[in-house]
This record gives sequence, C-alpha cells and structure tokens, in this order.
Amino acid sequence: MSKQEIIRNRIYWICVYVISCISILVMFLLFLYPDLKSITAWSFDLLDCVFRGDLAHYYDWQQLNRFGANHLTNGGNYLPMFVTAIWDLPGYLFYRGSGSTGALTAKYYFWQKLFYLVLILVVAYTVFKLVAETIDVESKKEYKKTITFLMLSSPAIVFSCFYFGQDEIIYVTALLIAIWAYIKEKNKTFWIMSVISVMLCPITLLPILYLLVLREKRIYILLVQLLVLNLPSIVFDLLYRNVVFYTEHKTSMLSWISGMLSSASIGLQFGNVSLVGIAFTIMFFYVYFKKTVDYTKEEIIYGMALLMCLLGFGTVQIWYRFLIATPFLIMLVMIQKENRNLNLFLLFLVAVCRGLQIISDNMVLNPQYLMQNGLSMKIANVLTCGGFMWKESLHNALNYGERSFDSVYPLLGCVCYGVLGILFWINRPRAKKVYQFEIPEKVSLAGMALINFAILLAFFLIGGPGWKWVISV
Repeated sequence: MSKQEIIRNRIYWICVYVISCISILVMFLLFLYPDLKSITAWSFDLLDCVFRGDLAHYYDWQQLNRFGANHLTNGGNYLPMFVTAIWDLPGYLFYRGSGSTGALTAKYYFWQKLFYLVLILVVAYTVFKLVAETIDVESKKEYKKTITFLMLSSPAIVFSCFYFGQDEIIYVTALLIAIWAYIKEKNKTFWIMSVISVMLCPITLLPILYLLVLREKRIYILLVQLLVLNLPSIVFDLLYRNVVFYTEHKTSMLSWISGMLSSASIGLQFGNVSLVGIAFTIMFFYVYFKKTVDYTKEEIIYGMALLMCLLGFGTVQIWYRFLIATPFLIMLVMIQKENRNLNLFLLFLVAVCRGLQIISDNMVLNPQYLMQNGLSMKIANVLTCGGFMWKESLHNALNYGERSFDSVYPLLGCVCYGVLGILFWINRPRAKKVYQFEIPEKVSLAGMALINFAILLAFFLIGGPGWKWVISV
C-alpha cells in the first residue's frame, strides 16, 4: 500500500469513527429513558441491603423508592442486579459520602451508561477473538477496527445502551465469553460464564444448551448440566418462597417461554404454533441425532448466530432486544472473507430497517426523555437552534405521533427478514461460492456510520409530541 493510500485509509477511518462517536455522545448526554433510572435505583437499593446485611427485605426496601426509580419494582429475581451494583459501587459510596438524599441525579446515570460503553468494547474484543479463532486473520488491527466500528455503529446496540439504557449487553457479554471458552476448551471458564449468563437472563439457556448438545448426547448428563445452569435461580426461589411480593410477581418458566414464542405463529390443530419454536426444535434434534462431536469452529459460530437471530428477530421482544443478535451477525459477516462486500452491504440494509423503524415509532424518540440537567438542555438548545421547535410540514408529512405510519412496518419487515435469510444462506458452512458484488465494503461502512446520525438529525428536525412539555417543566 502506497503512502497516499495509507493516509486516505487513515482519514476514512477517522471520519467514520467520528460520525459514529458523535451519535453516541449525543445519546449518551441527552437522553434518559425511564428504564435506566429504575435499573440504577434498584442497584442502589441492593447496595443498601448488602451493607445492612438484610437482603431478605430487599423487595420491601425497593418499594420505598428512595432513589427515584420510574418503576415500583423489578418484578422478581434480583440476581442480575448484582452485576450492575458492583459497577455502581463507586457512585453509591460517593452518594453516601456527599450526604445526598432523594432521587439520583444525572451524574449517576452517566456512570451507568459508561458501564454499557465498556461492555460494548468488551463484546467487540470478544467477537474479534472468536473470529480470530475461526479463520486466519490477515491483519489483526484491521479486524479489530472494523468489528469495533460495527458494534459502535449498530442502531440496535447504540439505542439499546445509550437511549434505552437496557441491560441486555450484560448477559450478551457473559454469553460471548462462555462461547469463546467453549471453543478454546476452557471448561472451567465456560461453566462459570454460562451459569452467570443464565442467572442474568434465562433466555441464554437456549444457546448454552445448544452448545452442550453439540458434544453431549446422553440425556441424563444433559439434565444434570441443565440443573447446574439453573442452580442460582433454584436457590433463589427456595430462599424467597415465603416472600409474598416475589411469589406474586415472578413469571413461571412455562409462561415466559410461551409468551416469547407467540410471535410469528400460525393457527393449526394444536392452536397457534410458533414458527421460531419449530426452527428451534429442528436445530436441537439435528445436532442431537448427528452423532459426531467434531464440529468445526465455523459451524459452531454459524449455529449460534442462527439461534441468536431467531431469538432476537423471531420472538416477542421489544425492538431493542435486537441487540442480542447483533454481535453474532457481525461474527457471521467477518468470518466469510470471500463475500465481505456483499455481507457488509446486507448488514447495512438490516441496520437501515432498524433505523427507519426507530424514526417511524413515536414512542421511541420522544422528547420527554431528554435528560433533565443543565448540560443536556444546553446541548439540545444548540442542536435545535435555540428553541425546542419542529418543522410542522415534516411533522405532518410523517404523521409523527400518529400511528398511520405503521403501514411501513410490514415493508421494513419483508426487507429485514429477507436480507437475514440471504445472509444465512450465502454464509452457511462449506458454501464456497463467491458472489460478484460491486459496492465496496467502505461504502457500506460509511453508510452504517451515518444511520444513527441520520436518526438523530431527523429527531431534532422533526421533533414531535413532547417538545412543549419539555419547555413547560
């Protein structure tokens, strides 16, 4: 590569990273969705109980809502809150040391968002390690740079963490580390991270069980392994079996699975049958009856990507749950070097579909979720030229705040799911066909950098119901 090409390449990467980071910074500083407030407050409640040595009355303490949570309770098992509480410990000690009382303020929510940013980078690094284990990586620096960029430019990742402030990134991190340990045959690390990920979210039981079935065909051993994976939750249930609030709010595993799989169902003799549930059944029986345990690393990653996309895109989950599929799609794309241009363009189309859905949903980008502190208000004023205004013509054109724009959803869905089908078809293991595709990967990457930026630009241009409400408070 000539010196000029090196300089142009460096400028290109600086530009796309800057655009992506601007989008992240705006969301990081400006928006505060109610769920992030509740998660942070619940972790402070937990730390209160830990330092008092009184976890038995956690739910009673939580209902006092001393830290300004937007929800009365987390509704059940608080084990996942321990990870957040460990991160929030410095903020908690500062809160106590400064003599603060009442609801938490912006600095504590910024600290919580910083945790998610750290986890995004950990996920990006783990994805790189999994890719490097699967294929011969020519340039580690290029791969790390591209994978990190794909994580930071994904609407599913960025909006989930910095707008909604959801905690999916925590159990996805644990799951990915478990998969890496599985491939490296580090059994102790695999079991520790697997138990932690299931403790954090039962949804990860499916991908971990899939990994177990790849190598273990004896049913009684699998049952013991399932017991081990669920041990923390079982112990928790036993300890809190007499706590009325917990027993009233917990969701049974059967109802949870039934609700999750009720999406994309068709009416048959047995009632509504989930298409995703059928796909899960086929996958598990296929790997169980295939007696070999000699799967290639590429086959393992492909199976995990397919399973996680079925979970992320095919089950009943609020749209930000697409985060759980994103790292696996990135792995799928990066492992196949021959069709990289086409893969990245298809991944770009999936991101576009997610971005258009965000813009068309008045319940998502709502100005009432602006962070109520001086810094956020000043930045919002700058971005809206000194006043919380919106273009009335654009407001009417997009029917922002009305649901007539929902008619676009089926079209977005057709493109999104069709593209996912193509991705999994052309990247299936041992498929060596090379597709001629003219759009360079740098064009697709530049497009991804602009997606979140375009969403925010549309938000500040269009505005919507809520700007006047923000001014009035």
